[in-house]
Amino acid sequence: MTMKWRCALIQRWLPAYPDGDLPSFWQAVVRSHLEKCPACREELAGLEAVVSSIKAAPRHEPDQAFWDNFNRELHLKLAQSVPEPPPARGFRIPYYLLGAPALAGLLLWLAFGYLNPERPGMPPQPQLSQEQKALEQTPAIPRLAAPAPAPEKSEAVVMVSQNGQDLHGDDDLDMDGDLDSTLAGMTETEREAFLKKVRQHEKDGSCTRESLIVSWA
Repeated sequence: MTMKWRCALIQRWLPAYPDGDLPSFWQAVVRSHLEKCPACREELAGLEAVVSSIKAAPRHEPDQAFWDNFNRELHLKLAQSVPEPPPARGFRIPYYLLGAPALAGLLLWLAFGYLNPERPGMPPQPQLSQEQKALEQTPAIPRLAAPAPAPEKSEAVVMVSQNGQDLHGDDDLDMDGDLDSTLAGMTETEREAFLKKVRQHEKDGSCTRESLIVSWA
């Protein structure tokens, strides 16, 4: 088994052994093995016989047509084997840089707005003088309402307030007139106020019902 494995290894180097093309180490190993192995010597003898017969055969030189055809096919193969140059590509911006100008503009706008918060479109507010500021800080004096005109006596004999009390004093009463004629020219509200004052005077004892009239202005 060991001999067969060694013979197979030696026979791989036998074709290069007759011409002396083996390295010096393998040349010595093959020579030592051939001295001990008849099977490998027989294999080497067969190879030498084939080489001798090839060398003894006449050589035929190819004609010119062969070389012309050979050169044409060779140049065709070489031309086909050369790769075509890639088409020229124009200047193209990478896709990840397409948004760079917009991003830079946004950053500049944010920086300008942060450093200068005033709006450029709005004019600056005018500065007020110290006198104007003092006038603005002074509280406004409320205007007094004009006094209401005095009611004419020809329009009403007795003015009655919202709670039914008359607004005239006791000086409006006169003791020399007729009560019925006086009440005939009054409204319902004026009558009630007048009669209320008459009753008050009767309780006080200052006058009687028969001697009361209303003085008209």
